[in-house]
Amino acid sequence: MLQLYNSTRLWLEKGKENFKSTLIENKAKLLERCRKILATSYHEQMELHFELMPAPYFRFREPRNISIHIKSVQTFLKREEDAEEGAFECDMSWIDRDDRSNTELLVTAWNRPLFLEKICCALAAHEINIISADVYTRADGVVCDLFQVCTVDREPVTSERDRKRVLETFRAINSDPDPFAEYQPKQYLKAKTNLLRTDSNEGGIPFPTRVHISNEISSTCTAISIQALDRIGLLHDLFLTVDRLGLATVHARICTEKGAAMDTLYVTWPDGSKVLDEDKHHEIERTLSELIT
Repeated sequence: MLQLYNSTRLWLEKGKENFKSTLIENKAKLLERCRKILATSYHEQMELHFELMPAPYFRFREPRNISIHIKSVQTFLKREEDAEEGAFECDMSWIDRDDRSNTELLVTAWNRPLFLEKICCALAAHEINIISADVYTRADGVVCDLFQVCTVDREPVTSERDRKRVLETFRAINSDPDPFAEYQPKQYLKAKTNLLRTDSNEGGIPFPTRVHISNEISSTCTAISIQALDRIGLLHDLFLTVDRLGLATVHARICTEKGAAMDTLYVTWPDGSKVLDEDKHHEIERTLSELIT
């Protein structure tokens, strides 16, 4: 909310062109602050990271967080360089925040088909709930996906055993050298209605679910806004269903509050164009509505 307020004020005070130039200046300042935090061995990767990451990534990132991401990318690329040919590699960093009741998870790897779905599957398989997510793909194909996660009791994920199991499951899901091999999530996900603990403070009013499609929110993507009752595996099912509808998820903003999931998926056709066909809109709304209800 603070980032939105500051951006809106800047736009109104300085106008469109000055707003853009200020964003560029702020990005340059971020780069300099990261340069002071990181050892010189990371500086080459740092320059690449600032060049290759999409612009929205830099708008509300702290230098210490960006520095962690750069270290993760360098760690991943080193592992990938040392790995056997065709073997899947990634870096999975769990970041503890003392001031939060959740844990931040950073997953870094080369982009591949159903990447998001497979991360969500590995988390859901071990009953870890996704509170929010920001997914980014660099221009060179390196994925930096950020998740705020918690246990079914809405506590931080502190168990080293659980963290290790998530990584092992994610590796197992991606173990086939062929990234286009058939994906079978049922091997890892057990069918349960809702693995989240009930909030005793909730009233008895039925939660309204909805799916809304807009081509006005984004200049490049079709936005699918979803409001649903949260459950373990919901995000996995949403991403997988969108893929099976023949669409590509370019970006996603995920937010969960008191058991309510309010997610926006930014999708395109595989060729990168918006979804303009009204019949396809109806199919998306119908299919996703059935999923969330």
